[in-house]
Amino acid sequence: MGAFIFHKTLYLFCLLSTFIGFSQQDFITGQLLDSTTNEPIVYATVRVKEKNIGVISNLDGSFRIPEEFKDFGSILEISSMGYVSKDIYLFKLVADKTNVIRLAPAVEILDEVVLLGVRETLKKSKAGKKMSAGRIVERAIKNIPLNYSTAPFNAIGYYRDFQLNEKKYNNLNEALFEVWDQGFGAFDFETTKVRVLENKRNIDFPIDTISQKPYDYKNRGKTIPGAHLDNYGGNEFTILRVHDALRNNAINAYDYVNVFKTDFIKNHIFNKEDEVILNNKKLYKISFKKNADRITIKGNLFISQENFAIYKLEYAMYGNQNRRIEKRKRSKNRKQKETLLEIVVGYTPIDGFMYPNYHSMNNNFNVKEPPKFKVNEVHYRLEKRCFVISLNNKANEKDALRRNNYKLKYKDKRISIERIVHIEDEILLFPNPKIETLLFEEMTQLNKSDKKVSSNVNIEIKNIRDIDGNRIHESSYKLVKQYREFFVQRIITKPGVAPNDGLYMNKNVPIFKGQPLARPIYISDYWMNSPLPNIEE
Repeated sequence: MGAFIFHKTLYLFCLLSTFIGFSQQDFITGQLLDSTTNEPIVYATVRVKEKNIGVISNLDGSFRIPEEFKDFGSILEISSMGYVSKDIYLFKLVADKTNVIRLAPAVEILDEVVLLGVRETLKKSKAGKKMSAGRIVERAIKNIPLNYSTAPFNAIGYYRDFQLNEKKYNNLNEALFEVWDQGFGAFDFETTKVRVLENKRNIDFPIDTISQKPYDYKNRGKTIPGAHLDNYGGNEFTILRVHDALRNNAINAYDYVNVFKTDFIKNHIFNKEDEVILNNKKLYKISFKKNADRITIKGNLFISQENFAIYKLEYAMYGNQNRRIEKRKRSKNRKQKETLLEIVVGYTPIDGFMYPNYHSMNNNFNVKEPPKFKVNEVHYRLEKRCFVISLNNKANEKDALRRNNYKLKYKDKRISIERIVHIEDEILLFPNPKIETLLFEEMTQLNKSDKKVSSNVNIEIKNIRDIDGNRIHESSYKLVKQYREFFVQRIITKPGVAPNDGLYMNKNVPIFKGQPLARPIYISDYWMNSPLPNIEE
C-alpha cells in the first residue's frame, strides 16, 4: 500500500492561467497572534457581524477585510479553537499597516456559564467523562446524518493553491468559488457543481517555473515521496474535496482513513485529551495515531459535547522522504520522519446543522533542479595543443587532476591523456605525444574549415566536484510543500434553484486554464484573502 492515495486519480494540473481583471478594493489587514507565545493563530474565523460574511486567517495569522465595511460601523467577530473570542470595531483598525490582534488562550470555563441548564449540563459533563475516546468517536460518526445538512446548500469562498519554499509563498493562484452542494445525502463528486466567480495568478509573489512542472515519475523530475500520482480527470479543487473525509464519509477517501464511516475507528488508536473551548462551548479533543508501512499517522478530532458533531479533523502522515541526499547527510536523516500529507477540515454550526468552514491540504514533493556544476564547452586549443574543458565554476583541485575521471575520444577512438593542468574553471587535457602531432594537423584543418571540434570529440567526466562540493552533472533535489485550500466566506442554507446557464467549472480541467467565469452581480460582496508575502514558522 502506498503512503497515501488521491482517490485513484489525479489531474496533473498546469499552473499557467490567464489574468482576470478585478474591481479595485482597498483592504484593512490584520494579523492574529497568541498573546502568550506571539505565534500566529491559524484557521481562526474573522466574521463581519452585520454582513454575516468573513474569512479564515492564513498560515501567518493574517486576514484582509474590505475597507468599505468601515462605513457601516462593522464589528469583527474573531474566534478560534482554544482561544477567548474577541469583538473589534473595524473603524479602530488602520488601513495602511498590518494590525496585530492578540487572542488570549481560553481558560477552563464553568459548565454553568457555558449552557443555560446547569443541572442538565453537569449531568452531560459527568456522562461524557465516563465515555472512552473510542466511544466518543463512534458516537460522532453515528451522528453524522443528524448533524450535517442533507439538504442542498451553497458555500461561497476563497480558493488558493501555492507552494511553500523556504517560508515563502511561490506560484500563488487564487479564485472565488460558488459551490452548489446537494447535501450530505448526495454523492459529492457526481452531484456538486462549482462556479468560478473570479480567478487570477498572483504576480505579487515569486514564480518558480521548476516547481510548476507536472509530476514526472518516469524521469524522477517531480515526485511525491512514498506515493505515485497518475494523470487522470479531477482538477485541484476536486482533489481537495475528495480529501474531506467528513463530506465523503461513505466512500474511500485516502489512506488510512479509507471509508471514514466504517474504517476510521478500526484503523486508528484513540486517546482523550484535555477539553478545548470554542465560542464558550466545550469540545472533546480526541487524539489518534497509527503506525503502518513505515508511515506514522497522527491527528485530532474536535467533537461537540452536546450533540457529538465533529467541528474539526486534523490528519497528518509522516514518513521517510526517500530523497536523494549526500551520503554524509543520509546517516543523520535515516530515522527522521517528515510530513508526507497533512489535512485540516473545519466545520461550523449554522441553524442547527454543521456546514464547511475551511479545508486545507498540503503534501511535500521533490523536484529535480538543473545541475549546479556542469561543463560549458569542450574545445581544442591550437596554441597549446590540448583539449580544454570549460566549467561553470572552479573545480576541486584533487578531483580535476585524476586521470581516471576522464574518458576522451576523438572520432570514436580512445585518446590516452599524458598530463592534466587545472586552472580554476578550466581543465586542460594533453594527449599522448604519439598522437599529438596527428591531432594537431586535423584540428588545424577543422579550424580552417570552420567546423566545430565538439562534433568529433566525446568526453566523459565523472567524480569531479566544484569548490562548493557539487558533483559534475549531478542534479539536486529540492523539497517543496504544495498547498490547496478553500475558505468559506458565506453559507447559504436555502440557495434556491441552481442557474441553468452552463457556467460551471469543468472538474477535469485545471482551475486556471480555460474555465468559464460566472460573474454575478453580488461578486463585490466577496474578496480574496491574499496572505502576507512571507510567513514565519
